[in-house]
Amino acid sequence: MKRKVLMIASLLFSPILSADIILKNSDTTVNQALEAIAEDMNLKLVNHLDKESNNEVITQDLSGKGSIILNKISSVFDFDWYEYGGTLTVESNSKYSNMVFKPRNMSVATLFKELNRTFKMSKDLGIMTRNNNRVLIFSGTSRFNKDVKYYANVLDESEFFDNQNNLELARIDFSYYSVMDRDLNSFGSDVMIPGAATLIDDAIQNIGRFQNVTDGDQILETYRLKLTQENKQELEEEETTSKVFPLPESNALLVRGNPQEIRLARRIASLIDERKSQIIFSLRVYDVATDRTQEFGVDSDWINSGIGIYDIVVPPFENTTEYLKNFNALYINGLARSVYSTNILSLENLGSHFGKSDTASVRLVSENETKLEKIVAENGLYITGRILPSGDVRASVNYLEEAFDERTNSTLPNVSSQEIKSEVIIKNGQTVILGGFETTSTTSTETGVPIISSIPLIGELFKNKVDQKRYYKRYISVSYEVVK
Repeated sequence: MKRKVLMIASLLFSPILSADIILKNSDTTVNQALEAIAEDMNLKLVNHLDKESNNEVITQDLSGKGSIILNKISSVFDFDWYEYGGTLTVESNSKYSNMVFKPRNMSVATLFKELNRTFKMSKDLGIMTRNNNRVLIFSGTSRFNKDVKYYANVLDESEFFDNQNNLELARIDFSYYSVMDRDLNSFGSDVMIPGAATLIDDAIQNIGRFQNVTDGDQILETYRLKLTQENKQELEEEETTSKVFPLPESNALLVRGNPQEIRLARRIASLIDERKSQIIFSLRVYDVATDRTQEFGVDSDWINSGIGIYDIVVPPFENTTEYLKNFNALYINGLARSVYSTNILSLENLGSHFGKSDTASVRLVSENETKLEKIVAENGLYITGRILPSGDVRASVNYLEEAFDERTNSTLPNVSSQEIKSEVIIKNGQTVILGGFETTSTTSTETGVPIISSIPLIGELFKNKVDQKRYYKRYISVSYEVVK
């Protein structure tokens, strides 16, 4: 016998009473019952139950108002429902989330009453207040939270305009601070520096907006409502009354918001748009001889002076003026040679680099493919400086020296390297000396008997080749000058 769903109007009793639903026999499905309930409640059914739940059979007779029957079958067949905006939404097997919302323009208590007047829901969904009516918590499925959040924003923004708040549009120009985010190197690390647009937008948007629940008591409440900490979800921000528009070409911002938000944006801009000081670093890489040959060594004046060469170059700190005098003296006397020297101009806290690199290409052959692999040997100086309140500079210095070892065509290139990493405070007018790498330089000299040595083949017997090795220690000197 086919199932029948009978809508019997109780007109015999009173014309204002709503109709009752009577579900008879044992072949009524959940989907059929929901359609009858939605019709009784004058709502449009939005069904998100899975196929199995929709085809579940109700095995007992039920009668009464649609809302009462809806509560009964939702608890038996374990699905959630809520009524909002002329629709009855039902869903099953949905993940739960727990959200916190704080209105900006109306009280939490007023908004709580309005939301509970608008939304009717099953027992596992909820709208609650916490922290002495300071925030609202929306607990339930993602669809439920999204609808509640949307309506809460509508009410809150309507209150904003009902209070005759006016929106303003302001342009804020920046002279020094970038409006866009930048990836920069600072003290040896690549960091993302947030731009003015990000800072101001976050400051405006985070006043009373959605955030994850972190309070322990609220997490306990989450478990009571069948919510887990792993399933907490962060809702996407929708368009609000405030907006920050970056203008990268002119390094400016357009900010739209109420007068209070515009004042906040201008205040933040005045705090971050500061002119940074610049630092000129004078860097020198040089070698000092450690052997004592006639061609390259200490002459009698240095020997008799009583001042050793390493008394001049080895101490880590030296007065810059005295250092330059001593280095020039060593250079003139053949005791020191400059590898390279440079000046680097940099903003404080931002890394600078000076150097070069050599590249070797190696062909790698396998069964499946052949590819060209590049191996790089780098030689360079990296430096970052920060000006201290005393006027001294805290410098992060990294010197990297790599070179390809000698090889034959049958071997892969091998890169040897030596490196210095140091952070040091350099006083004004002072030079810091780092390093001490041992290096070797080989000079080949060829001599021969005049005329005879130039005869092809036979002349090779009258030539003599001498390799002379010289030993050095390599140092790096760093001094600075602050440019305002």
